Amino acid sequence: MNMFNPTMTLYEIEERLEKEFINSRKYLRIIGDLDLSVDDFKYLSLKIKGLKKLRLNISMSESYKLALLTSFVFTIKKEQENSGSVDGLLKLYQGLPQHHKRYYMKLLDNTLEEYGITTFGMNTSNMHGIFTVLLAHAGIPVNLHTKLYDILDESLKIGKMHVLESKLRNEFLPQLNWMVEYMDEKYLWKICNECRDLLIDCKINEIGHRELFEKYDLLSSKLILSCIKWCDDAEDLRQSRVSN
Repeated sequence: MNMFNPTMTLYEIEERLEKEFINSRKYLRIIGDLDLSVDDFKYLSLKIKGLKKLRLNISMSESYKLALLTSFVFTIKKEQENSGSVDGLLKLYQGLPQHHKRYYMKLLDNTLEEYGITTFGMNTSNMHGIFTVLLAHAGIPVNLHTKLYDILDESLKIGKMHVLESKLRNEFLPQLNWMVEYMDEKYLWKICNECRDLLIDCKINEIGHRELFEKYDLLSSKLILSCIKWCDDAEDLRQSRVSN
């Protein structure tokens, strides 16, 4: 089901996003957790492009700050999926006049603060810091989640941390080259370690779904849902082997 529709104005989209950010705070850990469909992103992008065509005063962007923030994050997600790169948004930013750059940097920083959206402890006083926050909010692409949990599960069976670090560095992180290039590696390792603990609680300790969401309250909801699905699939496979 779509969140937006073609008849909605950008103002109505902004209102809908505001409700989502306020009412779904418990499960909306990163902006990438928003359940935007392909059509939703298309409608949002068209409305944002419409702003540029109208050549409105830049200060009008203040009225659509959540729409802009969401558009930037999902543009990064789309670039990741299509090309494994996030250079498009950076090039767009670099092409702006200097005073526009300063305005948008401040607008994004203020929007994150106003709505209590986490910045993951990153420095947001410059555009590089803002960009890394946007990357973190785009999150690890869903199509890589199974690969991540496969590696984590294999390392649990071996029981040696250096094996996990080696496999993540050689088999997983290269697929996140855009994150490795722009983000502090410590943040990526922190996410991987949290996912490892999550997998232990889900597969071995058999903690319930609600408890998992409560315990890992800073981890992307989509990463948690993918872990639950991975555990369910692994159990189904085990049961089928037993019955055969």
